[in-house]
Amino acid sequence: MALDAINTYCKALRLPTMAQVVDDALTTAQREDWSLETFLHHLLEQEMTGRRERRITRLTKAAHFPPGKTLETFDQERLPLRIRRQIRQLCEGEFIERAENILVFGLPGTGKTHLATAFGYEWVQRNYSVLFIPTFKLVGGLLRAKRLSNLVKSYRSCSSKVS
Repeated sequence: MALDAINTYCKALRLPTMAQVVDDALTTAQREDWSLETFLHHLLEQEMTGRRERRITRLTKAAHFPPGKTLETFDQERLPLRIRRQIRQLCEGEFIERAENILVFGLPGTGKTHLATAFGYEWVQRNYSVLFIPTFKLVGGLLRAKRLSNLVKSYRSCSSKVS
């Protein structure tokens, strides 16, 4: 009965991960003779981890990334050494806090989209919101806005069509 009440309270308090793990955590705590502080710490840690994972999933979905284009699948050997040395620093996203931009350019087929997407995935892992819009869609939206003389309306329709 008490476990059902705990689950109900966790759901009411919007602690879904805690509700999911409390039964196993209680069993482990009793078996390993955890203190109350250790038990509570474990539950809260699980909830925080669950929230972080759900946030990353939500941010990744909202970013509209093309699938499979991560840093792990990117062939960094294709890049010049001076660029390869900057990848880890760019992945940290410190320039985002300073409202600075990066530009990725090159010939077709050189991995620009893959690298930009890989950076986006890294930034989402670091709790940044990202929106991936291919250049042709962005330019198309801007051209429609110019034609319609309404930038905000046209941009919204461009970004809502990104999938």
